Amino acid sequence: VIGGLMQKYQIHSWELRVTASIGISTSLTSPSDVRELIRNADVAMYDAKSLGKSRYSFFSNNMLDGYQRRLDIANSIGHALENNEFEMFYQAKVDHSGVPMGAEALVRWNSSTLGFVSPAEFIPIAEQSGKITDITQWVINRVCSEYAMLQPLVNKSFSVSVNLSAHDLKKYYLVGFIRGAFIKFNIPAGAVEFEVTEYAYLDNLELASDFFREIASMGCSVALDDFGTGYSSLSYLTKIPIDMIKVDKQFVDSIGKSPRDDALVLTIMEMARRLGMKLCAEGVETRSQIDFLTSHGCDLFQGYYFCKPKPLDEFRQWLLDKSPQQKSV
Repeated sequence: VIGGLMQKYQIHSWELRVTASIGISTSLTSPSDVRELIRNADVAMYDAKSLGKSRYSFFSNNMLDGYQRRLDIANSIGHALENNEFEMFYQAKVDHSGVPMGAEALVRWNSSTLGFVSPAEFIPIAEQSGKITDITQWVINRVCSEYAMLQPLVNKSFSVSVNLSAHDLKKYYLVGFIRGAFIKFNIPAGAVEFEVTEYAYLDNLELASDFFREIASMGCSVALDDFGTGYSSLSYLTKIPIDMIKVDKQFVDSIGKSPRDDALVLTIMEMARRLGMKLCAEGVETRSQIDFLTSHGCDLFQGYYFCKPKPLDEFRQWLLDKSPQQKSV
């Protein structure tokens, strides 16, 4: 079934690909409770989703605890949004001399009932349950409102990046919401950058391109995250509105391991330059990585070497410490 669905479908000018996550539940006894079989198949299907696209799983009893956990998380997201249980953390992006040029906004959740819930856990569940765009809207509003507290501490070109999911790109009304947030909080559009993973962009290529052309027309920049981790064809880069490529951590980690690894990183950097795109290296943790990337023209650096993700007050203090002339602010 999965193999049959993976073929390309051509509908007018659209080329579509369909994937499936399949859960399988069986019964060796008869008669069986059909409702229980269906529930167990649903549990197995969510297990298959957690493994990636185009997977299948057979139900086993040890899946039930994980299923209940996912259900509790999905049912708690609305309450979390209503009660401001989410919080923004910020991780700096700096230039080669360590000057903060931007930050990535990262959402964190400390639930009143579930405790700390990792983004790696709740974001996929929010996507599967159709609640991810509600979280994205909350993040956009919060980032726009908190930008006013960062603005006195940074230069005029400083921007905060917000992550968008593949599901967000299908919600065209989000463009209007973003425009409204800029007006509501009186911040320039250039103060916010939007990041999307390579997978999310290419999974919705036509919709994503239209979405980001509208975003670009407001004055926002767009960054492509996780670049090079999943697609073999690079021809799409000439057709989409992208301002920055983020060199994925797995490539940064490989620097200095072998000449071939270094050559791959250099190829990505050279290609981005030739296409007129800026470069930001993610997951930078060592001086040798910085020296290598700097010597080959990397624009921005993000990673624990410079700054771990911090809540707003701690990030403001970090900015003050980095800018002695601003300590009176």
